[in-house]
Amino acid sequence: PLHDRIGGFFRSGRLEDLERWLDVIGKAKVDTLGLQDFQRNLDRLRSLELLRKALLPEPRQTGFPEAKQRQLRNAIMVAKSAVGEDATGQAEESFGTLVLEELLPICIGHSNESLGWALFSALELRLPEASVGA
Repeated sequence: PLHDRIGGFFRSGRLEDLERWLDVIGKAKVDTLGLQDFQRNLDRLRSLELLRKALLPEPRQTGFPEAKQRQLRNAIMVAKSAVGEDATGQAEESFGTLVLEELLPICIGHSNESLGWALFSALELRLPEASVGA
């Protein structure tokens, strides 16, 4: 029942509810109850949100301001942590798709600075060279 309820939050995209339940349960109980996959997936999805928000240009943004650079560096640290905790490779694949397929074209259309920071993100996350060079 608990596993089904938490799984339902994940499947329906109710990340706030999922996060709240996992926080209430606590790290030790998450491990004991076999809910680590939900925790890893939540961490990955939160990291993707941070990275997306950091790289997407704001309305009327010129260049890539210092505040966005700090936001991006933080998002990269969180993403690296999610990749390090994921033995399946799913996190790395998700970050590659986000940065290279979704955000890179937007950054190219915005400015050279945004493009540079998107490429910086790909390199920092150690996305496969073949993907970055494509």
